Amino acid sequence: MNEREPIQKEFGEIERLGNHIYIKKFGTERQVGQVTLLTEDKPISHLVAHWFWVGQNEQGKGFGSQLMEEVEKVSHEQGKPVVLADGIEKDQNPHAVGMYARRKGWTGFGSLKKKYVFGNDEEKVSKLVQYYTKRTV
Repeated sequence: MNEREPIQKEFGEIERLGNHIYIKKFGTERQVGQVTLLTEDKPISHLVAHWFWVGQNEQGKGFGSQLMEEVEKVSHEQGKPVVLADGIEKDQNPHAVGMYARRKGWTGFGSLKKKYVFGNDEEKVSKLVQYYTKRTV
């Protein structure tokens, strides 16, 4: 059995520019990931996280978790739940599925492509799950 060396976690610097959140390697100007948050009004006002990515060589180092933490902060600041725009196929990106599944406050739904909603208000989360489930069927 091949044992992989543990990946060294790194600390990134978060930068918000408008509706974009970027993460750079600490002490550098090198961007290693980003997410864009757009506002949608149907069925309720919420944020949609588009273009969430972390560079392939930087995955598993904690940058995605740091971006998610910032998305959660924006959600709290604006009082709006967040939906991950693109579903994640478990066999294509198991690390991403695991990252969302482990995070407190995120609700996963869907079978072929997992989608996730973040929020504290169960009624709002339920409305968004129903709405996005209907849209993907």
